[in-house]
Amino acid sequence: MAAPPLLDLLPQGSLVLFDLGFFSFPWFDQLTDRGFWWLSRLRKKVTYEVIHTFYQQGDLFDGIIWLGKYRADKAAHAVRLVAFTLGSPHYQYITNVTDPQLLSLHEIAQLYARRWDIELAFKMVKRHLKLHLIWSGKQEIVLQQLWAVLIIAQILHAIQVEIAGLAQVDPFDVSLELLTTYVPQLALAGKNPIQMIVEDGRRVRLIRPSRRIHIQTPLVDLDKTVPLPPDTVLVRNPPYAQRKCDS
Repeated sequence: MAAPPLLDLLPQGSLVLFDLGFFSFPWFDQLTDRGFWWLSRLRKKVTYEVIHTFYQQGDLFDGIIWLGKYRADKAAHAVRLVAFTLGSPHYQYITNVTDPQLLSLHEIAQLYARRWDIELAFKMVKRHLKLHLIWSGKQEIVLQQLWAVLIIAQILHAIQVEIAGLAQVDPFDVSLELLTTYVPQLALAGKNPIQMIVEDGRRVRLIRPSRRIHIQTPLVDLDKTVPLPPDTVLVRNPPYAQRKCDS
């Protein structure tokens, strides 16, 4: 797996989101041992044992589990499983954030839905900032173009968040594609793009309802959760099978 070396580039304590392509007991344990938080889906047919139940009502479950019931394949660290049914789909997420007060079921579902935001970043730099066209074959110029695009992208994202805060909307309601087009034009004309977009953005559709799916989850009364007993064992010796990372 190519992911472990990338951990050296992340600050300790970062939250790592990943899909089933990275599902691996050793990978989960490595992240926990190195001080990272993580969130994934539970893969179908993976066995587990419930250690503690925080909350359960019908298909709604929030609790601590051991991943792997069989002697030859077990994870070292206990993890938290949250599961619920909404309509017909049944959702199951696992994380090493074991305290429901720190990360609620709804926040888990919201965070997991953000795992593909990196694709939006690729779309922005390649399509909107034209990085699909490399200006030169010389490495120095390629690197200059790359850094310039990444810096401009960060500035535009910061403007997007600033406008969203002032306009009291979700950042995704502010069109990043249109910001890329009109912020440079307004700035070149000596105008304040943030102020103008906040005041008139809705009329010109720079601010509009996002088409992103709004995450819905069952309501959980945290006051009714059963606390984890302080003497609960959450680490064990892990025999790892040669589990392939795929969906």
